[in-house]
Amino acid sequence: LRIRYKDGRKIVVAERENDDISYGDVVSRNEFGIDNGYFLSPDSTKIAYYRKDESKVTSFPLLDITTRTGSLTEIKYPMAGMDSEIIELYVYDIETGEKVRLESKAENPDYLTNISWSPDSRYVYSQTLDRAQKNMVLERWSADGQISETVLYETNEKYVEPTDPLHFVKGWNDIYIYRTS
Repeated sequence: LRIRYKDGRKIVVAERENDDISYGDVVSRNEFGIDNGYFLSPDSTKIAYYRKDESKVTSFPLLDITTRTGSLTEIKYPMAGMDSEIIELYVYDIETGEKVRLESKAENPDYLTNISWSPDSRYVYSQTLDRAQKNMVLERWSADGQISETVLYETNEKYVEPTDPLHFVKGWNDIYIYRTS
């Protein structure tokens, strides 16, 4: 994961240790509305990003029918009942170069989704689910990782499916719309 300035300067935020670990990529197979792997703060001073570790995820062959005789392409796919990717959330301070891991207090933080910044760029929010998708915790961290708190807890015997990041009411840093299905 790199930041590139208009003048050509580049900053390396995080670099892969191996092919099973990536930074700033989409996680959880685009579930829960995840369509990005990094999240710039509103004041552009920090960037939150995912670290995805797929080292325990089984490879799965896909048939590529666009080649004349067909060919197999291997992808990592977390089959039901098997190991899933391990997701972590980090914040990188663009000015100081410091990075901090935002540690989830959720019991089984298998999905960290719908990452949101507060409008004042002081807090990062995540809707954190267990793999069964029956329990969801809305967590809030200070951007420096020092403060971590559970804002709300939602449970459902069938499933909880957060589909949207928080939508903050204009002019407020602590009033937002939270929605799940």
